[in-house]
Amino acid sequence: RIRRLVQREFNRIFAMPNALCTTNTKTDARNVDKVDVILFPTATDTAPVQGSSNGLSAYVNDVMTVSANMAGIPAISVPFGLCEGMPLGLQIAAQYGDDDLVLRIARHLEPQPA
Repeated sequence: RIRRLVQREFNRIFAMPNALCTTNTKTDARNVDKVDVILFPTATDTAPVQGSSNGLSAYVNDVMTVSANMAGIPAISVPFGLCEGMPLGLQIAAQYGDDDLVLRIARHLEPQPA
């Protein structure tokens, strides 16, 4: 039941309808305010120093990735800058079936070798 609620919430914001959902809205002028992808942090903090992570922080950071998993939508995390010398992750998510779009954006945002 929770999975369906999460799916419906994502379906409300994506322009492309979810092929597996029977309660999709039709693609028309109402979809103008909808999006193709969502960008959001992968974690609530920077990466922990090796050996310093505790179970609670690991659990809290999982919260940022669980929604895409619950909804069954494609998502990927890419490195996206540094904060105080520690890497930050950016998550890219799209509607069910739009895996290629997620991968294309990830390739575009992926840091290039120096």
